[in-house]
Amino acid sequence: LKKTAGAADTVFGTGTPMFFFNDAGATIQLASGALEVTVPGGFSNNGTIDVASAATFRRGGGFTNNATGIIRGNGTIDLGGGALINDGTIAPGAVSGDTTGTLSITGNYTQGAGGALNVELGGTAAGDFDVLAVSGTATLAGALNRSYLSYTPANGATHRVLTYASRSGTFTSGTDANSLALVYGATGLDLVKTAGAANTWALTVGGDWNTAANWSLAHVPTSTEDALIGDLSGAPTITLAANAGTAGSFSFLGNETFQLNTSGSLTVSGASSIGTGGTLHINGGTLTMNNSLTVPNLTISSGTLTGSGAVMVSGTMNWSGGTQSGVGTTTVVPGAGLTLNLV
Repeated sequence: LKKTAGAADTVFGTGTPMFFFNDAGATIQLASGALEVTVPGGFSNNGTIDVASAATFRRGGGFTNNATGIIRGNGTIDLGGGALINDGTIAPGAVSGDTTGTLSITGNYTQGAGGALNVELGGTAAGDFDVLAVSGTATLAGALNRSYLSYTPANGATHRVLTYASRSGTFTSGTDANSLALVYGATGLDLVKTAGAANTWALTVGGDWNTAANWSLAHVPTSTEDALIGDLSGAPTITLAANAGTAGSFSFLGNETFQLNTSGSLTVSGASSIGTGGTLHINGGTLTMNNSLTVPNLTISSGTLTGSGAVMVSGTMNWSGGTQSGVGTTTVVPGAGLTLNLV
């Protein structure tokens, strides 16, 4: 079944109580416009559904992509408030030419234990890697398989390959030659290349850095591990309030606040960052940065920022107490704000 031209909807199955199966080996190919499957008896996919960027495949109430089924392309799967149950393969992007792209799902997405989401990565810029964009809830299990298009990600490279309004579950398997870390946030899943082993924040809210259960490896990050915190809901605070710790690096992917309180100290050896809108707050503790750190906002109210690394502030720096020491530098970029109140 092939729709190659015309922006108008094509409606298949109106008024006849029957089932419609796209059999294994068969292909529904949409180059433009929309195809709406309305058969009241039900629809499931065992073959291939290929939806181009200008096209929409519409099935109100949702449907199941069975074990042999493949859904691919850069277009839209419109489920009319229902869910796509994936027990087969979802592969965003085109088959030829520029093969990376975004496949959009209007509705919910549920991936079973035997299902797979396959994504290609060719860089970190938008359009250089595949994305599955789910407007509703993503319920995850099964495999997330990653492949590369003449591309080797550098340390810190981040790729948001899945977006959603809410999520439950996680992917439980998958292939990846570069072993990118999976970092789940409030509205998306990021694949991140780390220098060392990844230890990711296990909560969907803020909390205590020094609580072992808050981390994916069931212990607080160590000097050989990279601490990864996803884009959490709201603007929560992760607090380091006691004990002396170390980390290979830390990366906050959202607008969280990382706050070091009295008696809390952290020594970091690798390049680190806090995401757009986030804040580093030195509030009585000590942060020893021995590599670069980029932060939108920096507040030093008491305590110490020290080390040999270069700190770059792109938003606002407020310094009302405490000290900066060591051979490192702190730079407030042109256009950013600086407030000093050290009387």
